Amino acid sequence: MPSRPDSHAIADIAVTSVMKVFSQCGWAAEVVQKDYGEDILVLPSYREKMDPCRIWVQVKGTRNMSQFWHGGEYLYPVSVDQARRWIRSADLVVVVLWDVTNDSGYWCVPIEDEQDWAFDPLTKKTTNIKFNPEHVFDEEAAWLVGWQARLRHYELLFKDAMARDHYAESIP
Repeated sequence: MPSRPDSHAIADIAVTSVMKVFSQCGWAAEVVQKDYGEDILVLPSYREKMDPCRIWVQVKGTRNMSQFWHGGEYLYPVSVDQARRWIRSADLVVVVLWDVTNDSGYWCVPIEDEQDWAFDPLTKKTTNIKFNPEHVFDEEAAWLVGWQARLRHYELLFKDAMARDHYAESIP
């Protein structure tokens, strides 16, 4: 009979719990079948109209949140390659550290939060994702994440339009 490691159960519980928070906002959330560092794809909506932006969510589940507590914040190690992928994404990426024992968690947006991204890939293979203990992941936090995703989406569209306009003006 095959066995199922506890780590798989923890991951499933954590992902389901985080999806529930987004679903309570009325948003579409689905598990990513081919996981390359993001577990959930969230499609937010506003007043029942779907937004054009997407939110990618990486969930890190644990039964022992205290193991990540260091000097006033939670630190979760990830590979430098994964961190680089998240900060280079055109869509908003959110990482949630979820405690399955207490049914609660913390969130961060790697590109926007104060992270130590001065890593050298030749000498350092891992870095830490920092979670502020004041950033509790709940429905209010999900709404904030949704607005961050909208603003990021429209900021990128605006920058693209400005670049195109500048390019068009430079053509004789």
